Amino acid sequence: MLSEEDKQLLNNFATVIFYKDKENYYTFDFVTACDYICKNTTPYFDLLKNKPLKKLPKNIDRVVALGVPTDLALFKFYYEADKETKENFYKDYFKNIESSIFTTLQIEKEELNNKVLVWKNSTLDELLYFAEEEYDLKFSNKETKQAIIKKLKKKFLKLLRDEIPYNVRRLLNIFEFQNNSDLYITDQKIINSCKEKWLSILNNRKEFTYKLLEKENQDPETLEEINQIKKEINESIVSFRNKIFETPIEVSSYWPIILYPRPLFSLELINETINETKQENLSSNIP
Repeated sequence: MLSEEDKQLLNNFATVIFYKDKENYYTFDFVTACDYICKNTTPYFDLLKNKPLKKLPKNIDRVVALGVPTDLALFKFYYEADKETKENFYKDYFKNIESSIFTTLQIEKEELNNKVLVWKNSTLDELLYFAEEEYDLKFSNKETKQAIIKKLKKKFLKLLRDEIPYNVRRLLNIFEFQNNSDLYITDQKIINSCKEKWLSILNNRKEFTYKLLEKENQDPETLEEINQIKKEINESIVSFRNKIFETPIEVSSYWPIILYPRPLFSLELINETINETKQENLSSNIP
């Protein structure tokens, strides 16, 4: 339910509406209900998609006006500005908003294009595997690369606009956590549970790597190299089993070089950063 202040913001400015979508992602839209843009022909206008919008999303958490300096300035604008002043204000204001949105879309486009380039250069088997590992998306091997990439693009854009970075979001899903702060829990029982989940991720990558190795030429020299790689992989997993971790996020930082490329949700951490973060979390829990 929008407050009266939220409605005023929507009616007079470009706003960022934060909300939870159907998949429980905390995301946003750029929306306005200002007559200067809507021209009395549509209730709202989606500034990111550049098209009319009939209704607002559900589960709105908050509404933030863009380019509004202070509550006092907002108050004066509502009650003191004449029609010509408002018209000139809107002309400049939405021109700046358009520039800001263009920058946002360009950044998203660059990130998406980088991803698409990687996907296009992957084999179908690689695309299927990494779609599941990175994004928890399962596709049939009967689907074409083009169809899979189209669905990945839609998912990736959604993740880009999520409040939680997509690599952290994936990690929370793996560990079955709800909040970022859970990554710094020191309860050993929970950490052991995270180790088992991480072990499953490592074993899945191991099996995928084995399949790739099996496609190599099986001459004696190559076979010897393959066996050595398999040995190193198994040793790295045994090493993981024997390691003691202080937090779930430390569990996620373990990724053996032999299994590279490292997934984005395997968070690389510096010891000093870990200690500082743990101290911050401990301090925040002190009454």
